[in-house]
Amino acid sequence: MENKSGRLYEIMEILAKANVGIIAATVSDTAEFGILRLITSNNEKAHKVLEENNVPSNISEVVIFSCGSEVGGFYEKIKKMSQSNISIEYMYCFSFGEDSYVIIKVPNTLKAIDAMRRNGIVACTMEDLLDKMVKFD
Repeated sequence: MENKSGRLYEIMEILAKANVGIIAATVSDTAEFGILRLITSNNEKAHKVLEENNVPSNISEVVIFSCGSEVGGFYEKIKKMSQSNISIEYMYCFSFGEDSYVIIKVPNTLKAIDAMRRNGIVACTMEDLLDKMVKFD
């Protein structure tokens, strides 16, 4: 997105008017532009309405897992991923209710899911996550 005042507001307005909920977001800044990454209630719909409004966008495959709410839960899961040589390109972490979630972008999704299975880390789907959250649409 353009690195100018109000641009984030404009994008959020587009999504709100389309009834697309924001689950997680991050913004990276460079001198010339910003990178807005979103996890939404409907990624395909978000992509479509953004493109219709001349906002460049794409959809990336991510992996979601719960890390519980106990101290060290996040550490243990990330440690197992590291020991399995899973490189994390970027991630979102957030808590909701009695649980905490991690959403990661990795170079090889199938390799990450296999490592998770071997290490007892249960992947969540977007549907699992949305079922626990506020209903959209």
